[in-house]
Amino acid sequence: MLLGHYHILSYDPRGLGKSEKAKDNSYTLNDHVNDLEALLQKHEIKKCHFFGLSNGGRVALTFAISNPGKVISVSVSDTYFTVSELLKLKLNSWYEAQKNGGGLLRFDVATPWIWGETLVQKRPELVQYYRERANTIDGDVALGLIEGAMSGEISPSEIKFPLQILVGNEDLLTPASYHEKFYQQLQRQDCEYALLSGGHGAPLEYPFQFAKRVHAFIQKFYGN
Repeated sequence: MLLGHYHILSYDPRGLGKSEKAKDNSYTLNDHVNDLEALLQKHEIKKCHFFGLSNGGRVALTFAISNPGKVISVSVSDTYFTVSELLKLKLNSWYEAQKNGGGLLRFDVATPWIWGETLVQKRPELVQYYRERANTIDGDVALGLIEGAMSGEISPSEIKFPLQILVGNEDLLTPASYHEKFYQQLQRQDCEYALLSGGHGAPLEYPFQFAKRVHAFIQKFYGN
């Protein structure tokens, strides 16, 4: 749906997909933000809309805070703004699973927090598809990514750009109440919050509903 209206640049973060591993195994929030900035410079993109899921949402937000002149709007889904003690416990369980049992154990420990119950009941084959690829991530990279996800903070007062906050109604990792609380502190007319179907990976579970929401948000402020 979005491809019919916009030029879309999607990339593999460091250590994942076709991107190279970090030589120092560093996967901090600032590392990801610097990578994003370098990517935009390489493609000579001066200003654009951003969308990020989970930790990708934090990357988009942190980049936008530091580079407001390069941002038209930001949409985030199932992300987090501070790392609460409860979230640390959840993420640390993934870390220990990866460290002691490898990718499959990490996937099995993380899955109940990531996928919505409705999707697991209706499409168990999709979960199995991702499980079969759990070991495609290098073990050291997985540990580094989890470590990097357990630090960093974003304050509502730092948001100086249009922001759309989306969250799945079955998100157990970063619940809807957490997103709504942040939204209520924004005090901006050009921001919106929406509760949609899905778990923490809701854009992967129900991609059309999220594409529709993001498209509507962009049109609301900036037209086609």
